[in-house]
Amino acid sequence: MKIPVTIVSGFLGAGKTTLLRRLLAQPMGYRLGILINDFGAINVDADMLSEVQPDIISLKNGCVCCNINDDLAGGLRRLMEAESTPDHIVIETSGVSEPRRVAEMFFSGALSRQFQVDGIFCLVDALNYFDLDYGMTELAIEQAAVSDVVILNKIDLVSGDVVAGVHRVLKAALPSMRIIESVQAEVPLEVILDSTRESPRLSVFPRATGFVSGQSGAHDQAFATQTWSSDGLLRRDAFEAAVKEFPASIYRAKGYLTFTDEPERSSLFQIVGKRSSLDLSVRERGDTANVLVVIGSKADVDFGQFERLMMTCVDPL
Repeated sequence: MKIPVTIVSGFLGAGKTTLLRRLLAQPMGYRLGILINDFGAINVDADMLSEVQPDIISLKNGCVCCNINDDLAGGLRRLMEAESTPDHIVIETSGVSEPRRVAEMFFSGALSRQFQVDGIFCLVDALNYFDLDYGMTELAIEQAAVSDVVILNKIDLVSGDVVAGVHRVLKAALPSMRIIESVQAEVPLEVILDSTRESPRLSVFPRATGFVSGQSGAHDQAFATQTWSSDGLLRRDAFEAAVKEFPASIYRAKGYLTFTDEPERSSLFQIVGKRSSLDLSVRERGDTANVLVVIGSKADVDFGQFERLMMTCVDPL
């Protein structure tokens, strides 16, 4: 099984390091391998440290940070040679780098056989965005456009008009862009790191059709988690059409779906921002034919629309 890779981009000061500190403090059961250009900036609490070596630190929770010094392949090699091999890699790009180039390294060649890009996230500084010169604005838009989800950070430091203005500029470049607003890079870590990975909650839902509602961690004021389940088989063509109509305020989803053309096996479906994937014939069908966990904006996402779309895919026979 390939190791998932999360790429975090954004200009210096946008909040990337703050987000990484949150991930290291709450890795959600993962052994994270963090690749960064300067792990000294993370300022890990002393009681979290397990061991410090040149260009690499190990934490008591099993996470490892490696200073890559622009040598990504070398950093990956050092992480994979660690005593406890990470099961999820997070890469922080430099402030003026293009995340597309980092992601492309994992799409072909030797790295593609061991690693797989799980998500690309870009932090945008709402406070300083309109102070960027033309060249930097173009780069910021490029960083955002290639990302699955944009985190518009520091919204507490600007007016609502400024926040709306940044939204307009980014959406003008890419209307399908998924944008999460945040203060101090506080977003549901379930969006950044897929917490549904082989999770028991993908197999314990009742044998019934419908939603199970819940809150997304400590972010219940802004985000909500919904689970759709059904025993009915899905028509693949109807599902492919429904995916195109899913609400834009769904930030992440994952689950196992069973289609009429292969009723004995389930396929793994995932959404990360504007990107979706369907891995066919992943495992034998479980007790419940379809279970899909969804995380979205509590204020904006229409889970009713999502449920109606999913129900149009269920084979009436």
